[in-house]
Amino acid sequence: MPMSISSPSPAPVNGSGKGRPVPVLWLSVGVLLLAMAAWPFRGTLRQRLLERTALIAAAPSSDVVSQTIESSPDPAGAILAAWSSGHVVPRTVALQELNQMLPRLQPLTPSLQEMVLAASLDPDNSVRELAVGMLGLIVHPLYPSVLASQLTNADPEIRLLALRRLKDLPSASGLPLAASQLDAEDPRVVGTALNLLGRWTHQDFGVRLADTVSVNQEIGGLPEIQPATREMTRAGAERAKRWLAEHSSEFPTKIPQEPGPPLPPASTLDAGEMELHLVNGETVHLSDFRERRVIVNFWTTWCSACVAEIPILAELQRRHPDDLVVLGISLDGVPDDHGHAGGHDDHGAASQPDSVPTLRDLQKQVARFAERRGMAYRVALDADNRIGGRFNGGELPTTLLIDAHGRIHRRFIGARDPATFEAMLTDL
Repeated sequence: MPMSISSPSPAPVNGSGKGRPVPVLWLSVGVLLLAMAAWPFRGTLRQRLLERTALIAAAPSSDVVSQTIESSPDPAGAILAAWSSGHVVPRTVALQELNQMLPRLQPLTPSLQEMVLAASLDPDNSVRELAVGMLGLIVHPLYPSVLASQLTNADPEIRLLALRRLKDLPSASGLPLAASQLDAEDPRVVGTALNLLGRWTHQDFGVRLADTVSVNQEIGGLPEIQPATREMTRAGAERAKRWLAEHSSEFPTKIPQEPGPPLPPASTLDAGEMELHLVNGETVHLSDFRERRVIVNFWTTWCSACVAEIPILAELQRRHPDDLVVLGISLDGVPDDHGHAGGHDDHGAASQPDSVPTLRDLQKQVARFAERRGMAYRVALDADNRIGGRFNGGELPTTLLIDAHGRIHRRFIGARDPATFEAMLTDL
């Protein structure tokens, strides 16, 4: 017997005998009313949408982030949003914009002060340098503690940053901090400390800052400290120690332990995932190297400073074959400030400025270059700037130090010597 299908029940009727209005009609009316209510605020809503789009992107243009912050009706809020993005470019631009707006945003809100204080201990050296300078300008009560914390850093560039700021402090606070650097390995650090001590004590310890400048190696071109420079700074440091010991009642060198709130812990950044196309044809991911420390080095064949540090990176990989991965990411093919997107061949000859090499040509060029230069570590090409746009920022060489869990502990620009690399890796 066929199954019967019952007809739908008639729509209920109200007291007037008419059917209820169709729900879609009410929805349409509601949308129209909302649109009418929002119309006067359309500019603000559009601005908020643009801000969110610019500030949450992993690799936005620096100019776009700057324009977004500067055109925002709430620049302080836009700065905080860029900082909270967790991405290198927006965070750096946020600090740069705050630095420029500092006079008109004074006094800083507690949120902005917390942001600057955290940035002074950031893994990104560029961010850290900006933040330390701002803390001095706003006379933050933790400024002396921040400078003291930089002086224990494994990177001599960070120590130099702090030493150059010690002149902002009274001698009672600054002198003990400068004296703590007399046994540093880097002659530039010792020389800067001696210069400060001489300024406060009116003594000449026999070392000029100009005497501590490094000299580029004849082969390779890396900056190198001459043995005579090391001996001179060591002798100056010994003279300063003897003099300070004899005048300890007038110039105490013990670092005062001033009570106050502790500094926030040093932060790290999430490196996220990276898909790398190696010049040998392999494809690897950053997540493939969990449980190992990773050095990511952005370079190009035409960058002399990048090429000079290749032997250092190769030696680090040789020393640590099991617990370290060095990734050299070439940005050949990414246009420079002059629009040149070429690379260099294995003989060092540059592509013609008006030529546009194909991706395959670039890959061959970089592969030949890597073999010729002895790059005994993984080398990838990032010609479309997918990864470089997230972490590089346009200056070379740029290096990231990533721990075994995918967290960035350091980002810095410029070469470092083997001893500094080893010390920083030990910190990981």
